[in-house]
Amino acid sequence: MKAEILRLLDEIDEIADEAVIEKVAKIREMMKKVPKGKAKHRFQKSLSETPFFVDYNEAKAEIYWEKVKVFRIKKGAKLRKTHLLTAKGELSLGDRFGEALRIEQENNIHDFVLTEDVFLKSPNEIGHFLYFGGVDPWKMIKDKTLLSLGEISEIHK
Repeated sequence: MKAEILRLLDEIDEIADEAVIEKVAKIREMMKKVPKGKAKHRFQKSLSETPFFVDYNEAKAEIYWEKVKVFRIKKGAKLRKTHLLTAKGELSLGDRFGEALRIEQENNIHDFVLTEDVFLKSPNEIGHFLYFGGVDPWKMIKDKTLLSLGEISEIHK
């Protein structure tokens, strides 16, 4: 598909005036910047001391990315109380997964507040645990400067 677009842009270059040629050049530049595939994230030791925060949809938490697959949610975090229901009024997949994570940690939760630190394996688990998912947790988990965990840890090829 990219080859087809480039071929069409070449044809436009041959017949277009200067203004159109400038816009085609911009399109070519933009195509070079389009990310290829799913974003990849890499743990950096320097991140292990950085506090990250979630403040979304009733959920508030302080989080530390301690190791590659170890995320610590500090005690005192508030969990969302209500589920995200489907259009049919049923529990969504995110609700069911989040509920399973909460059952695993039920000894550490009282009135939707963590009484002890909780350790999870990924930002996706964090999102489902805290607010039943629904949005990309790589974008919702932010540092004090409001940079997302995804922006900080994404690998650019």
